[in-house]
Formats: sequence, structure tokens, C-alpha cells
Amino acid sequence: MDLAKIGLKRIAYGLLGLWLVLVMAVPGLARTPELSPFAVEGEPAFDLGSAGASPNTAPELNAADLEGWLDRFFAQQLDADSAPGAVVAVVKGGNILLAKGYGYADVDQQVPVDGQTTLFRVASLSKLFTTTAIMQLQEQGRLSLDDDIRPYLGEQVQLDNPFPEPVTFAQLMTHTDGSTKRRIGLAAAAEAQHQPLEDYLADHLPPIVYPPGKLFSYSSHAIALLGYLVQEISGQSFNDYIDEHILQPLAMDRSSFAQPPPHRDALATGYRWVSGQFKPVPYLYLNIGPAASLASTATDMAHFMIAHLNGGEYQGSRILSPEAIADMHTIHFRSHPALPGTGYGFRERRVNGRNVIGHLGSLRGYSSSLTLMGDRRLGLFIAANSFSGIHSQLLRQFFDRYFPAPPDADVPVATLDPADLDLNLV
Repeated sequence: MDLAKIGLKRIAYGLLGLWLVLVMAVPGLARTPELSPFAVEGEPAFDLGSAGASPNTAPELNAADLEGWLDRFFAQQLDADSAPGAVVAVVKGGNILLAKGYGYADVDQQVPVDGQTTLFRVASLSKLFTTTAIMQLQEQGRLSLDDDIRPYLGEQVQLDNPFPEPVTFAQLMTHTDGSTKRRIGLAAAAEAQHQPLEDYLADHLPPIVYPPGKLFSYSSHAIALLGYLVQEISGQSFNDYIDEHILQPLAMDRSSFAQPPPHRDALATGYRWVSGQFKPVPYLYLNIGPAASLASTATDMAHFMIAHLNGGEYQGSRILSPEAIADMHTIHFRSHPALPGTGYGFRERRVNGRNVIGHLGSLRGYSSSLTLMGDRRLGLFIAANSFSGIHSQLLRQFFDRYFPAPPDADVPVATLDPADLDLNLV
């Protein structure tokens, strides 16, 4: 590498460090600005401060109290025009505590949201399914997480990596492969323009520009590449593999990565707030399907959370071993000791002095969140048909109500996620 390239790289690292300092110093700096019609967001900033409630006064988390509180929450939030509609699912101890819909799936037709049947596009929550599939293939002995991915790629998709260090499956799952973020071509406005995964990656896969394994850089292309590898290794299309090995075993009967989904008539319309009212947004065909194209219901997502909280098993059907689940949830990379880390697909959060893991997802017209508290076997999923931040409000208030910070806990006002540094556009 010549001196000019070394100099440019040092400048880039310096700018990254400066951005870190600025984000740490100025709350809200990493918030995502107004997005283009084709933008997809993966990890918006997540403000989860404590309201100061006492753990001794926290109500018991049971179905009756939860439903009453959620009814009040959504009555206030939906009336405040946060979103036309939403679904929420809470699981506890291997059971569904609640799965319920609120508001409207279609404003013009006044179609109500149903927690069991209404589909929402959950955007980047899709990544948790793709990384789960990779863990399955590892358990089958068809790959090792530390393997160089190049021998598995086949001939159509090639990886441009100028460094001696190989890119591994583990690095793709932790977003430390060293690639950059690309946004042009992520989605198509019409089905005829939608590209097969292998064709899209052959033309748009970003090059490796940082030494693999050194830096976190949130990338939907990394997860899309993992989806392509699932195809190459399993011999099935990505959608067929996920359906057979994850969705069917978990009785996620209405969920699909297909675009549009089979039950499109039950898909909540995505909306955008324009000039004082919600306007429907066009359906986007995502070329990075394994990273963002899942459509699911509250009940189906509850099954997925139960499996991850129950050592990989749902009602006698196992998708992963307890050891593989624990490995997925373990933090494998941390940019700095003071910053949240990442497991295999799952991101770390610290909320009211407690560690949780999960993921966020946002696509124009939709937003979603999945949060797991492993030591309580507790999971919370929310999806809305607008990009409004309602999931952040619910999570903060949920934890302040049921799991307030202990008096002696060191609770930050806001939690910074390194994924915010690139504006989180998938």
C-alpha cells in the first residue's frame, strides 16, 4: 500500500474517531434525518433512560396489567398520530403473555390491525433469521464460523478483499467484515425491476476497505451475502430454506421473505406523515431480501422469540441447540468497552441498568423492534406501519414500568449504538 493510500486511511480513521467523540458529546446527533423514498433503516438511536420509578413499586408483569397498560399507551400514541396502527407481542417463560393489534392496517378502508393475522414488514429484524440459518448450517457441519467465505461463494458472486486477512462468517454476522455501506440499488419500485439475490450481489457487493475483524460497520450487504451463502451451501433458494428450516418448525405460518408475501391482502399498508396526515407509501421490492424483506405477525414473531429464549426450541420443535443459541446471544465484538457490542445478529443494549439484546428495523412506512431479556426469559416485539419511533417510546416506558432502574444503578441518559454512526441506512 503506497503512502497516499496510508494517508487517506489515517484521515478516514481520524474522521471516524472525531464522529465518535461528537456523538458521545451531543445527544441526538446520530439521529437519522429525513430519508429518501428508497431508504431502509436498520438501527436508529435508542434513548432508553429511566423515569426514576422504584423497583419496589413496579407492578407485576402479568397479562391483565400488561394489556391494560398497553391499551392506554396505544390510545395515547395513536391519537397523537405516531402511527396509524401497530402490533405488540410479549412472551414470558415460554408462553405468549399477549399478542395484540391496535389502530388501522389500512386507514382509508378502516381495516383494524389484528395481532394474529395482520402482516408488517419488519425490515432489519430479518437479519436475525438469516444469522439463525447460518448457525444451523454450522451445526450441520457444513461450515465453520471462522472459515474464509470465499471457497463457499461459487462463481457468480466474488468478494473484493485486498487484505491478507480473510472475511469469515462470524465477521459478516457481527458487521466487522470491513466493507462499506452502499445504498444505490437497494430496492426497486416495481416487481419487474426486482433482481434475484445472486444477480444483485454480483453487481453491487461492496469491496472490503478495512482489515477484516477490526471495525464495526453496520451493513445490510453483509447479511444479504450471508443469505446468498445459505443458498450456495444448502442447495435451496434462501426463501425456501428459511421456510423449511425456521418458519415451519416454529409454526410461523403467515410469515414469509417472499416479495410480496403470499398473504399480501393482510399486509398493513405503510404510511408516511405528510402535511398533517398519513399518506400511503408504495411497496418496495428489496434486492437485499435476506437482510430486510420478512413480513410477519405479532403471534409469529412471538414464536421466534420463545425459541430463542428457550434454548432453540418451540413446542417440541428445535431449530438450534442451546449451545448455538447461547453463542448467538454472546457479545463477540465491542468497538470500545463503553459502547454496546454485537453478537451474531443480535445487538446489545443496557436499559435501566440491565443488559438486553435485540434488533431494530425501519423501512419507509414501517418500524419494528425485538428485545430479549434472557435472564427473565422475556421477549418484546413491536411493529408499526409508519416510521415514527413509537417502538422507542414503548420500550422506554415498558422498562420504566416493569423493570425500573435500581437506586444505585449507573444508568445513562441515552444509549449510543455504534450502528448510528453511518445513519443506519440499510
